[in-house]
Amino acid sequence: MKSYISILILIIHSISFIVSLTKNTSYIQLNAPNIASLILTIILIYISIYDINHMIIPTSPIVLGNLIIFFLIFINELSFSNIILMENILSCISIYILMRFFSLTLRSISKKTLLGLGDAKVFSLGGAWLGIEGCLIAISIAFTTAGIFAFMGRTTKILKPWQPFPFAPFICMSIELTWNHAKAF
Repeated sequence: MKSYISILILIIHSISFIVSLTKNTSYIQLNAPNIASLILTIILIYISIYDINHMIIPTSPIVLGNLIIFFLIFINELSFSNIILMENILSCISIYILMRFFSLTLRSISKKTLLGLGDAKVFSLGGAWLGIEGCLIAISIAFTTAGIFAFMGRTTKILKPWQPFPFAPFICMSIELTWNHAKAF
């Protein structure tokens, strides 16, 4: 079952990426935004599949993704100001703190871990790449799609009550959809 889900995740990410490459032209252009999108897609696919197989999120791809986007913004901004770089760093930190607070609140109410530390880190990766507004869109998409998945799983009795399932694939898909398809980003 895990392998089928991993293949589905790979297909969804790949389709989203390819559609984003060809949305303004009939051919694929090799430019900095498309290379950045490819890097982000690879990182998000890795995180998704790892979480599906291990129910844990590795820190190294998140750190790598954050360093890459900060480097790309810094290089792009050398001739301008570093306002966008600071905004994205603050977005990364703010989203992490917000999601950690949300995680701790959920844990104190339910006495169960409903949103893990790794999930907060993946959301912070979204904050680094998307900024606050984009990450809030991604958070909404992630919780909505995971809620639909959980409802369908409970309705069909595939998921038991309180059965944990990997949330990172929903986060990763929402980050990628927002990055590749939202007009403001």
